[in-house]
Amino acid sequence: MHGLRLALLYALVSIAPSLRAEAVLIEPQTQGTVSFISSGLENADQDTVRRLWADYNLSLIFSETVAAESRQAVAVRIEDAQGRVCLQTAVDGHLLFVKLKPDRYNVIVEQAGRRLNKSAKIVGSQKISLSFNWTNADRH
Repeated sequence: MHGLRLALLYALVSIAPSLRAEAVLIEPQTQGTVSFISSGLENADQDTVRRLWADYNLSLIFSETVAAESRQAVAVRIEDAQGRVCLQTAVDGHLLFVKLKPDRYNVIVEQAGRRLNKSAKIVGSQKISLSFNWTNADRH
């Protein structure tokens, strides 16, 4: 399953519109003790994504199987095992890499009023990848 998610991650990057058009500056952001990146990943090449992924232990992959006139940002909230918000951000692209301390987390994502929820357990240097897909059935 891990290999499938990584393959999806690489496939998403490889179909990005201006994949190799120019050098991409990707700056990590910090919220409290959590470091994350999302901006710029859509235009990065696969080698850059692999290098960046090496520094983060949680990747979130967003995809849609619904026809949308314009893609809306994905609201992301990550809570620790005690329910405290560790990260709250909006992602315009398909990828988010996050560096979290070992713990159990609840990941809540929402796009256009459609909410999805998954859990993740970060242990040691293990890397976790979660994919979220909105389908026609998810529409309200």
